[in-house]
Amino acid sequence: MFSFRRKGAAFERKKAAAASAHQKDFREGYVHIHGNEEKANDLAMRAYGDKDGDGKPDVPFMPFPG
Repeated sequence: MFSFRRKGAAFERKKAAAASAHQKDFREGYVHIHGNEEKANDLAMRAYGDKDGDGKPDVPFMPFPG
C-alpha cells in the first residue's frame, strides 16, 4: 500500500500560476526593505557607537563580497 499520489494537471496549473505571479512581482535591482532611516540610525548608534563625536554612528566599512 502506498500513501503517495500522482500530481495531476491541476497541481501543474497552480504551480505555473504561482511561478508567473512571482515573476510579475520581481523587479531587477529592487530590494524589498521597509522601515525608516531614523530607526536604522538609532540601531546603528547603539550597535557601533560614536567614538569620534560627529553625531553619526561609526559603521565599519565592509566591501561587498564578490
